[in-house]
Amino acid sequence: MANDAMHYVLVVLLLIAIGVSTLAYMNSGAVAASVSMLSAQSQNSSLSSIDAIPLYGQTLPAGSYMHLMDISPEQVVIGHLALKVPCDTNGISQIVLLLGSAPNFQAIHLNSTEELTKISTGGQLCIYHFYVGKGYATPTNLELTDVAIFNPTNQTIVFPPTSTAVISLNKVIPA
Repeated sequence: MANDAMHYVLVVLLLIAIGVSTLAYMNSGAVAASVSMLSAQSQNSSLSSIDAIPLYGQTLPAGSYMHLMDISPEQVVIGHLALKVPCDTNGISQIVLLLGSAPNFQAIHLNSTEELTKISTGGQLCIYHFYVGKGYATPTNLELTDVAIFNPTNQTIVFPPTSTAVISLNKVIPA
């Protein structure tokens, strides 16, 4: 009976240790979950990729940007972006989304138009989502190879827990 109790305690302690080390690693910003499959077809490429980029603990200095994606020499035809970032009580974030082909970006201001209000917490973190690619929210003539976020303010932005960027690519073609 004592052996069973000791075995149970050891298993629980092992599970706790694994959980704590996994959380510490994920919170370090070192993990970007990525699943990708690429299949080329003459001039077209199909891509199925989902990248979750943890931003927790990261800082975005005043006047600086953070590059989140670069798929050059390909360009996005069909994709989706979701950002969970700090916002004010009106659903407006100081962070600006940059889309395009570096260094030719178009700025998209994060406001309540793109905000998912049912799962956002105004004044703390808001979730914004965008369909991107040819014929979507991005202008149809925009060559989309790069995604970045920009801090236009004069203060550093520190990303709180659960801040993330998720980039899904469904189809790309040569740029």
